[in-house]
Amino acid sequence: MTTTEFRNKLIELAVSEKEENKIAKVLAYYYPSLDLSSRESFFESLMRFFKLSDNQNFDFNTLSQEMETDKNIFDTNSYRGKDLRIKNIEISSLRGIPEKDKNGVPFGLNLVDDGIINNAVILANNGTGKSSIFAGLEMIYAQEIGEKNLRTESYQNLKKENYNSYIDRFTSTSSTHCKIDTESGEYDLENIIFRNENLRKIFNPRNFFISDFDIYENGKVRFIGNNKDANSLHSIVARSLGLEEFLQLQNLLLQIPGYRRSKESGRRNAIDKQLNEQKDILKNANTQIQAKQREIDALQKVKNDDVSKRTLDNAKQIESLKSLLNKDFKIHLSSEKSVAGNISNFNSLYQNFLSKTKDKRSFVERDFLEAGKEILHDFDNCPFCMDSNKSIEQIQENVERRLKELKEIQKIDKEIKEAYRDLSTNLWQLSKEFNRLYELITLERTELTPFVNLQNISKKEEILYFQLSLLVNDIELSEHINSLTQKNIPNEKDYLTLYNLIENNPTLFKETFANVIDAISSLSLERKESIENAISDINNQETTISVQQQIKTLSDEIEKYKTQIPNIEKQISELEKQLIEASKDADLVDRVKREVGEYNLRYGIEINNIVSQVFEPIKDVVESIMKDYFENNPQNEFKIYIRSNPIEIDGVEIEDKCIVAEIVNKHSNKTTTPDQYFNTFRYKLFCLMVSLSIALATRKKYQINLPLVIDDIFFASDFASKNSFSNFLHKVIEVFYKYTPELPLQFILFTHDDIIFRSSMDAIEKSVEVSDDIVLCEENKSSLVSKTLVGRFFDPEDKDNQISHFEDGRSYWELLYKIPKLIPQF
Repeated sequence: MTTTEFRNKLIELAVSEKEENKIAKVLAYYYPSLDLSSRESFFESLMRFFKLSDNQNFDFNTLSQEMETDKNIFDTNSYRGKDLRIKNIEISSLRGIPEKDKNGVPFGLNLVDDGIINNAVILANNGTGKSSIFAGLEMIYAQEIGEKNLRTESYQNLKKENYNSYIDRFTSTSSTHCKIDTESGEYDLENIIFRNENLRKIFNPRNFFISDFDIYENGKVRFIGNNKDANSLHSIVARSLGLEEFLQLQNLLLQIPGYRRSKESGRRNAIDKQLNEQKDILKNANTQIQAKQREIDALQKVKNDDVSKRTLDNAKQIESLKSLLNKDFKIHLSSEKSVAGNISNFNSLYQNFLSKTKDKRSFVERDFLEAGKEILHDFDNCPFCMDSNKSIEQIQENVERRLKELKEIQKIDKEIKEAYRDLSTNLWQLSKEFNRLYELITLERTELTPFVNLQNISKKEEILYFQLSLLVNDIELSEHINSLTQKNIPNEKDYLTLYNLIENNPTLFKETFANVIDAISSLSLERKESIENAISDINNQETTISVQQQIKTLSDEIEKYKTQIPNIEKQISELEKQLIEASKDADLVDRVKREVGEYNLRYGIEINNIVSQVFEPIKDVVESIMKDYFENNPQNEFKIYIRSNPIEIDGVEIEDKCIVAEIVNKHSNKTTTPDQYFNTFRYKLFCLMVSLSIALATRKKYQINLPLVIDDIFFASDFASKNSFSNFLHKVIEVFYKYTPELPLQFILFTHDDIIFRSSMDAIEKSVEVSDDIVLCEENKSSLVSKTLVGRFFDPEDKDNQISHFEDGRSYWELLYKIPKLIPQF
């Protein structure tokens, strides 16, 4: 499915969705701008566009028209009917295939006979180059190699250069070469068929090239897994039908309803807490004004000629101030460098690391060279290849040079590990220090209130409190920083994670953190000096004062409180506005999560409906072949079908569909799955059917003609009789004819087993039978014998003395020694 088709499906869902559910419209309208890199980024972009679309009239008609003009970007119709069957192969310097001869003539394989593109059944012993040809063809068609995948633990991370390195012939001095000629043009390892990765996902060429990798990979399928299970048969079929974009979006959408998003609710709670504290401060200020006014009223009743005196509670005030003075109002970090210094050092080392460290093999290479250097003088030649034209001294000099470079990499690796630990630890300690000071200021703000001469400190702590609240209440950031410190031995992935954290939040780490640290440092000094001055002032006060002096002192205190009240009221007003916005954001988080949860049901059903539409070829291929293996056990029945589960959405019952495969016992009605029921061979055969079925479904849907190539996956010992494999191969051909009669089929079968080879020849001698209502194209009407080359490979070094020529006159050394078609095989 193309991106345009995918977006049209999103638009269909958006238009049909109920009006109050806006998430469907946001997804359809803004899909190209959504950040799908992670759950967090995806949610952020959803929130942003949700806000942006307030009161927006989603014009999907105009959007569809604009998309229509861009549809040629991934227009599958231009590939419909494209004939990519192989006419000939030119190959050299590729794994088991030697380089061109001194005249530049490569090896090759010609599949055209009398102008007809032929099938091929090829017998080839190990080491004759069959898997080399298979790998070269896989790269041209699919840009991956099954055998390399099979030998790699995390093959999903392999890149083109990894595959190119795999097929490069070890002893060759020339570049790897593989070129094919098809009815639709010539292609090679650079000029590949599907240059666009999205097209490769849509047309699914990897399932047309079947090797042991496909067998083992499909062997891990969960046959009764639900349709949201990434490893279920249903999901594998969906991916193979070009629904990668659907599944990628679904994977993110399914994570949203349970996403513990605390950023917005944390900010709302922090502002609400600040607001309540400001209200308490305002209430306390008014209470103090009233209390002091009552004291003034009481003092004014005293006769003017009486001298009323009061003793000030100096000791109590001094005790409170000393308690404030003893609080730890400083930032404590174990690292001597500043956070900015840590960041700068890490970034510099990381960039240097990337420029020097090419891959993980650098460290293996270093150990290898160190070991080789130790035994170098025990040999007269290179201890590895035993075929060097250089002297021992030259070899040693070269090894020393390489070791010097590798040791530099080792040094960089050590330095960046230390820098990573320093920075991550420093950030986590800083995060904890921010939390400590935030709690300290929370308590201290009330304690400062009675001291009028400390109000300037109180105001600055208010500002700092707000700055810290934004940092402290970002729970996700704190958890992320903490997770970085858990890496005892960080690797390249960890370095990238930390680097991205800093680079994606430059203002936070390079400005906000530094500003807050400076503010704390500056306020710490000013606070200490102000508290000490306040203590000194109290010590210098007279122990008794006159009534008039008392009234003046109380009046001054009232005025100071009155001066503070407008500022407090202004802060309350600002915080109330912020609380409204923060509450909207927190409510929006809940709304988005709720609406995505509702949308997921419809979205999942849309995927399942698309999969169901192309299910029949898969069902028929697997069932028609596998039923032969239940003839000796008629009480058991193999079933592959779409299981429907009713789901109620908005009061309407809808079928949620999923492909499942199971074996049913007719007597007990018990069920089991293929992976548990079949023995090794039959399960291998079943897994092959999964690949063949998916290939056929793609071929039927997009009408693109790719060759079906099978690389040596069967042995005669697997089959009960010689006819078993013959019947199997013939059944596969018949099914391809049945479902894609208009496309001429080309199959190429490699085997090293003589019985499989002979059984294949039996299969092509049988006539293909299809029902009368199926109209075959002209090439499919002709007999298989007349259009199938049968022969064997020998070692490429054992080539004929006579050079062969393709139809266009190009010279090549023939790899296939053909058996004449009309000679009966015994």
